[in-house]
Amino acid sequence: MLPVGSFEQHGEYLPLITDTVVACLVAGRVAADYGGFLLPPITISCSHEHARFAGTVSISARTLMAVIEDIDESLRAPGSKTW
Repeated sequence: MLPVGSFEQHGEYLPLITDTVVACLVAGRVAADYGGFLLPPITISCSHEHARFAGTVSISARTLMAVIEDIDESLRAPGSKTW
């Protein structure tokens, strides 16, 4: 399981990592329930719609997909013990 969150504003009282925290909780539960391997989260993703709000950090969808594909390729490499 690869949790993908974001680093963006969520109003006055929630932290910038709110989406990442939620993604980690969901992915952790799914991994536990189904015996999956839990990876550390990707904490920055596509948040262009929040760009005008202070604190938001965003990458392109192309970059996010490339990171996910690289992680997948790495896990499938010979000798990988994660599967």
